[in-house]
Amino acid sequence: MKKIISGVLAVLLVFSVAGIAFAGEDTSRVYSFELTTDGAFSKTVQTGTVITVAFTLRRTDAAGDHSIYAMQNEIKYNPSFFELVPGSEVTAADIVTRDIALIDGNREFYMNFVSFDRNNDTLWSSDFLVGTVQFKVIATTGNSVISNENYSVFTKTGMDKYTATARNLTITVQSQTGSGGTGGGGGGGTTPTPTPNPNPNPIVGDILDTANHFAYMQGNDKGDFSPDKPMTRAEAAQMFYNLLKDKSMGTNASGFSDVLSGAWYETAVRTVASRGFVTGYTDGTFKPNANITRAEFATLAARFDNLSSGGMSFSDVTQSHWAYSYIDSAAAKGWINGYTDGTFRPERTITRAEVVKIVNSVLSRVPDRSYIDSGNVRSFPDVQKDHWAYYEIMECTNAHGYNVSNGNEIWTGLV
Repeated sequence: MKKIISGVLAVLLVFSVAGIAFAGEDTSRVYSFELTTDGAFSKTVQTGTVITVAFTLRRTDAAGDHSIYAMQNEIKYNPSFFELVPGSEVTAADIVTRDIALIDGNREFYMNFVSFDRNNDTLWSSDFLVGTVQFKVIATTGNSVISNENYSVFTKTGMDKYTATARNLTITVQSQTGSGGTGGGGGGGTTPTPTPNPNPNPIVGDILDTANHFAYMQGNDKGDFSPDKPMTRAEAAQMFYNLLKDKSMGTNASGFSDVLSGAWYETAVRTVASRGFVTGYTDGTFKPNANITRAEFATLAARFDNLSSGGMSFSDVTQSHWAYSYIDSAAAKGWINGYTDGTFRPERTITRAEVVKIVNSVLSRVPDRSYIDSGNVRSFPDVQKDHWAYYEIMECTNAHGYNVSNGNEIWTGLV
């Protein structure tokens, strides 16, 4: 992962769509360059709010993994609105970045990807998170657009470009008299304020169903698993609700203004929140459609067991970080891992594949590779055997019986 942007953001996100037309345009594919925060294209925040901006390259004409020869984008922003949070900017592997300085009072950051050998052996998902970056809003009034400029995806020859559009991000600064939203562990966007662990002595096996190995995650209606797709707050709440042994409401029941009656996630959110495993924001919202970050998901997972201390040494998670004790505990138990550069990247959006790896560890579920290799399992076209989380995904999507022998899980068949 390499560095990406530097700069600015101001608060209400309204999207705009821009098209590109030029000689040599190949219309067989259509891409969308998208900038979002909390999964939205517009947001209103207060001065001083820290927001996480995600750059996603989305293929809109077809699903599934595919290769591209080259991609470029220039992200333009107003430095009088935003301040880059040091060390927060990261991109996917093989993305080259370059700051091209001030243009008309704005800054533009150039990013590109090139497969120099032209073998098209680098696969991109149809919903590819290129990178994330955090900004602190320093403007006191107004709004500002963070936009995609000079964006292109090139064909395998590098001579023509596929059809491309862009959806930009608009941030609007809210009056200081308004009510902001800081979320508890499990929600994204602004820096959350953690709440005490709901149970001073929880034991994961008493709370979650660790004995029955049912499928706690599914693919989509197209048959894909979408391993690189982010998970939302609502999806995380629903997943852990499905795993609860006792699904009764807790004593801390509270309503959220944006969790509407009849919503598919209503029961899950209200139940898990009533038990204290997730919390909402001070403005009374839960933000169910916001993407959950690695720090927030680690916090959510850690709350299902006793907190441990492991002497965590991630360079970007200091003791002053709001989720330090939760991340430290999850790391001590071996539930989470960092990156080879010694970072954890707590504010980066977590992917479905990363979620599976963590939850399998929480549940002590270990895939039986021999059984899975027999081929008698449900698989997904976008998760091939060489995917780093292939076996973990097979574990969580195939309900199965099992025995334990010498500490190893031996599947007895699908159920």
